[in-house]
Amino acid sequence: MCDEFKELIQAWKDTSKLLDSAGDSKTLFSVADEIKEDVEVANQQNLNMKRIHQTLLALLHTEEKSNSKCFHQNIENGEVISSLQEENARKVEEIENLNSQLHCLENTIKETESVGVEIRKEKYQIQKKVTDALPKTKYSFSLYSNITRLRWDYDSGDDKLQGFVTSLQDVRPFSLDLKDHSDHFIANYLWDVIASAVSSQK
Repeated sequence: MCDEFKELIQAWKDTSKLLDSAGDSKTLFSVADEIKEDVEVANQQNLNMKRIHQTLLALLHTEEKSNSKCFHQNIENGEVISSLQEENARKVEEIENLNSQLHCLENTIKETESVGVEIRKEKYQIQKKVTDALPKTKYSFSLYSNITRLRWDYDSGDDKLQGFVTSLQDVRPFSLDLKDHSDHFIANYLWDVIASAVSSQK
């Protein structure tokens, strides 16, 4: 615009010189036409500048809308990301708790297995002792039964001690209430029954 204005000023100066020098009219009309053309070009350029300015304003408005939309989307995305991060932190904590519980269970299983090994060893030792002692026990039981001729009634119940002592002449039954008699009394009583049965054979 400044250059065009300068051109207009120069054209005006040239026109003034022509008028002052009283030059021919053709030159004057030629200059007037040039000025008119320059004015039309300037008006057209001014109109173009206005259109460009309006276009730039429209683009700026569109850009502002787009930026505002992106801003709100970024806020929403930030909220979603924050929520996902919180959920992820909760899941990580749950996994850590589960790993801790799993570690405790593994330790418990190891301890249980170790105890199980010891129990199996003890069971084996007990079974071995029972196996070794069983023939001796059977022999001792058989020997005592033959010497004393004492036979037990195993169906008498837990509170009673029943059975009988045999001899060649008779059978001497006995029945004792365990709650009413002491172990010492029961032992003496049974020896008395056995002795009585042996005496009856003489």
